[in-house]
Amino acid sequence: MELKPKYDPANVRNYFGKLFITENGSHYGITKNGKFTGRPSIEGADIKLIAGLSEELYHDARSCLNHSLKSIERLILKNGQEIKPRLLLVASLTDEYAEEKKRGGIVTSPIKEIVDMD
Repeated sequence: MELKPKYDPANVRNYFGKLFITENGSHYGITKNGKFTGRPSIEGADIKLIAGLSEELYHDARSCLNHSLKSIERLILKNGQEIKPRLLLVASLTDEYAEEKKRGGIVTSPIKEIVDMD
C-alpha cells in the first residue's frame, strides 16, 4: 500500500500566483512574488504557513487568531490539509509581518474555487 505524503503547510510557494474565491464572493490571493492580497489589514504580507481547514474548525481558528501567532501555527500544523474547494483558507504570517501588521493570520469562509491570477 502506497502512503500519501502528509500535507506540508510551509510549502507556500505552491500557491504563488493563485486566487482563492470564497463561497461568499471574497477574493484572496498570493502574488507570484509571494505577497498576500485581498484583505486590507494584511495586504502585502508574507505567508509562513497556509492550508485548508474543515469548516468545523472555524471557531477554533478564529479563537487562535485572537491569541497568538503560535496558536494559529499549531492549529495549521496539526489540522491543515491541501487547499481545495469547501475548505476554509487559513494562513499565518511570517513573524516580521505579524508584528508589523499586528495580526497573526487569516481565516476565510469556505473556498468555492481556486484559479490562476492574471
